[in-house]
Amino acid sequence: MKVAGLLVCFLACLPVLAQDVVINELQSSNELTIADEMGDFDDWIELLNIAENPIDLSGWGLQEIGGSTFIFPDDENFQLDPGEILLLFADGEPEEGWNHLPMKFSQLGEEVILLNASQVPEHTIEFGFMWSDVSVGYEEEDLDNLHYFTEATPGEPNTTEDYEGVLEIPSVSQPSGYVSGPFDIELSHPNPDVSIRYTTDGSWPDEESPL
Repeated sequence: MKVAGLLVCFLACLPVLAQDVVINELQSSNELTIADEMGDFDDWIELLNIAENPIDLSGWGLQEIGGSTFIFPDDENFQLDPGEILLLFADGEPEEGWNHLPMKFSQLGEEVILLNASQVPEHTIEFGFMWSDVSVGYEEEDLDNLHYFTEATPGEPNTTEDYEGVLEIPSVSQPSGYVSGPFDIELSHPNPDVSIRYTTDGSWPDEESPL
């Protein structure tokens, strides 16, 4: 009983590691949101210093689960002041500059981990399928729940309207293409509560489109 009591005390008394830097926002399909210095619309990720002191990211890392890991070099560009946001392009082209990562994100979703200088996970973001120009991230006062933003804010705080999730693409019973005669087509979704609206003239559906 004494040993068990000591074990419980040891586990309960372990210090909780405070986060200093977090993944603030990420976009895995950028078509029109922001262009890099080359005019390319690449994936991007933001890191935010939430500590009260400057943080040097030298030796820190970004890791894709099942993919690559990038270790930040000793560079003054990776020194963050309190409240500072660092915007990095994940385009797999590090030769384009210090702010370009040798990795890309999957539009279908993945898990990305921020490692501190001891290679211990500091913060994690895990997301599923993402529509183009929608971003995913956290609000500073809510670092436990993901928020989705139809109006992304690269390099800025996440203050635009947010949503709880992103729906998967509906299933279509016929492949795309030109058809010369009448045919039947069915639209469905794995979520039975989803309403699907459609058009037949190539325009984007809205709330007034047929259900």
